[in-house]
Amino acid sequence: MFSSMVSAASKLVAGANLPYELGEEYASFAGKTPWRLYAGKSRKLECDVTVFLYDIKKGTDAQTELARNAMRRYRTLKHPYCVKCLDAGELADNGLIFLLTEP
Repeated sequence: MFSSMVSAASKLVAGANLPYELGEEYASFAGKTPWRLYAGKSRKLECDVTVFLYDIKKGTDAQTELARNAMRRYRTLKHPYCVKCLDAGELADNGLIFLLTEP
């Protein structure tokens, strides 16, 4: 029952044309930042990932600019002791900014 609720929620949030599938949300991360954190699976790479989502509709203009900047910066960050960014982008039709990282 729980997995069907998570699946339904991921379809509502994510849609069918996205480069990832959402899994369970990490409850310990919820409410601490404008980002939401999920376990997920990359459709392109076919591997487990961590998905950071920012909802443009719920954030302020300043938060949205910060999220866009974070996405651009994190995509180019390369360091052996940092989590690797596998994919990132903005989905204007869904109003989401996403980051896919190593699990």
